Amino acid sequence: MATGSTGGFVTIWDVKTKKESLTLNTLGRKAVSAVAWDPNKVWDLRNSNAPERTLRGHDGGILSLSWCAQDNDLLLSCGKDNRTICWNPQTGEQTGEFPVVTNWTFETRWNPQNPAFLATASFDGQIAVQAVQDTQALTTSSQSSQAQSIDDEDFFNKAPSQSQGPVFSLNKPPKWLVKPCGASFGFGGKIVSFNTEKEKVSTVRISRFAVDAEVGQATEDFENALKEKSLDDFCKAKAADASLDSDKMDWQLLEKLANKNAREDLVTYLGISTGQDTATDRLADLRMETASYQTLRQPKAP
Repeated sequence: MATGSTGGFVTIWDVKTKKESLTLNTLGRKAVSAVAWDPNKVWDLRNSNAPERTLRGHDGGILSLSWCAQDNDLLLSCGKDNRTICWNPQTGEQTGEFPVVTNWTFETRWNPQNPAFLATASFDGQIAVQAVQDTQALTTSSQSSQAQSIDDEDFFNKAPSQSQGPVFSLNKPPKWLVKPCGASFGFGGKIVSFNTEKEKVSTVRISRFAVDAEVGQATEDFENALKEKSLDDFCKAKAADASLDSDKMDWQLLEKLANKNAREDLVTYLGISTGQDTATDRLADLRMETASYQTLRQPKAP
């Protein structure tokens, strides 16, 4: 477990022994307000005595950090300059900045289930939900100019009047969008496929595939039968041409389903008795039971 202090120290604790493992000193001995672990890398902290990398871009103190669990190349930070910035902590590059709000942004988090979305909470009473792929500038509406009391101790009154649009640029897609391979059919009997090698080099191939003329003709006939509403005749013809009994039964069943009286025809085809037949059989059974009962009650001859 890692904790930060106002004295500028980051302390690593062993939760089993409840003792301090080591202490890291930040540059300038400034207060540490947020700590986040890399979700993928495991660091050997036994010989750590200096930061691995320092990211500079905020104009004020940082209040929150969030490392993307699905892609450790994405790190969010927000703070007292009302900004939310996305970093590549592996290179130290600032990959994007989301709209600047009207007050301090004190908390930012990635969506744990869908990392394409993130949320940022600010002291102006709003929670902004942003998308990583949303790179278009937002249309900002004019805000009402309300008179605010000037108080040097109240930072809520120190806010810009308008927000900016997002400025975001990724040199490569996020890891959850990277697919190892894929394929797609196109017009003209072509198929496009791609795969990614171990060196992260993608190869795209465009090839042709043979189209069966019989399949194409059967598809066209079926579509014409649907348009002309003659599906039952189409099924009859297919049943007559079927060479296997199983195929013939399938087409006959489809023919029954295509008829107007599909329910009655299907019941008859499956050999299920209708309600009238069932009542007649039940009445015959009752008559036989009554006759048997009367026979048993008749007195026997001496």
